[in-house]
Amino acid sequence: MSMIHRAVHRVPLWLGSGFQRFCGIALPLLAGCAALGGCQEPTVSSAGGVEILWKYPDRAGAINVVPYADEEVAIFATGGDTRVVALDAQSGKKRWEARLALPTEYRGRGFPPGRLVGSGDVVAIPAWDLYGLDKRTGQVRWKLAPPDDFPRAGVMLGEDGDLYATGFHLYRVDAATGQVRWRADLGEQPFAPVEKDGVVYVGTRGEIPGSRGILGAGHAVALNAQTGAVLWKTPIPAPEEPANGGVIGAGALTPELYVVSSPNGRIYALDRRTGQVRWETKGSAYYGAGVVVIGDVAVTAGDAGFIEGFDLATGKQRWNVKTDGSISNPLTTTGNAVLVANGILRAVTAEGKLLWQHQSGKFVPYSTGARVHGDRIYLGTNYGGGEGFYALRLPR
Repeated sequence: MSMIHRAVHRVPLWLGSGFQRFCGIALPLLAGCAALGGCQEPTVSSAGGVEILWKYPDRAGAINVVPYADEEVAIFATGGDTRVVALDAQSGKKRWEARLALPTEYRGRGFPPGRLVGSGDVVAIPAWDLYGLDKRTGQVRWKLAPPDDFPRAGVMLGEDGDLYATGFHLYRVDAATGQVRWRADLGEQPFAPVEKDGVVYVGTRGEIPGSRGILGAGHAVALNAQTGAVLWKTPIPAPEEPANGGVIGAGALTPELYVVSSPNGRIYALDRRTGQVRWETKGSAYYGAGVVVIGDVAVTAGDAGFIEGFDLATGKQRWNVKTDGSISNPLTTTGNAVLVANGILRAVTAEGKLLWQHQSGKFVPYSTGARVHGDRIYLGTNYGGGEGFYALRLPR
């Protein structure tokens, strides 16, 4: 297939409000250190009982890509170039570094937003094309580069160690070899798959007719994990603004529900078996950070800067916590709290209590989502004076 075909058909659709929505960048954080009055070098600290265990300085820093971590390594994608850096998870010393070749269409743009995902001895790197690197050496084990797609950002780990990746299509990929087990064309662009009990759940957004690639309304979709066959599709509309519909953040699963938040400012709880809407609640604003469940509360966050908790049974909002900027990095949990990173890293309980908050330095905001492994949190920043990668210890 010709490069002309690739150039025309492998360009991604925008999400509705310009490139920042595609990238998942929180706009208030883009001003940089000059607008904040300068940056300072962070020091080892224990704000809120959180300790900085180590920092690895890197001039390119990190932004928009959630790192990977296990007992041995912490792996980061840089923000200013196309390097992947593996550090010793305990000491922060460099293990290896790899520079990846981005597709011609995206050279000079860096990595797309997403997360690094490990499976066995492979870590998957969303770099517009999808790479599988050897976790211990950084060598490229495989590369997935369809001629008509970019399986670029929505990489998730399945129950049996396979990967799910999203571009214009949804892919199930053998993590060891990069072989595509199946590819599903959903008629809309898929985002953030999650798997449970042999079913894959994913959000989609469709192109607004005549918009030249702007995305709008979409669906929540369930597929058979073995075959990729669609089990059900539930519309997620754009009732107020054409460009604010569908789903882009990862949904949360309970034994009965698939809970998603939408760019249309609503939260939906869907029956996992049928796709029927159990409840629908209007929240604060555009949602792109996904949903996590802690206790009997579904937690989401978005452009209005609120962290919001909704009753799982009824959809009624129980609480909200105001932050100082929009929230687009994926949410995660520590077991007893939800972690939200939008410059300051905050931990919020199921009751809506701000348990602690932490920042690497006075003017050095974190710019990635957080990865939790054991009692440690890994994340990074690309701001002047603090660029690099961090390991934090949770309060004891």
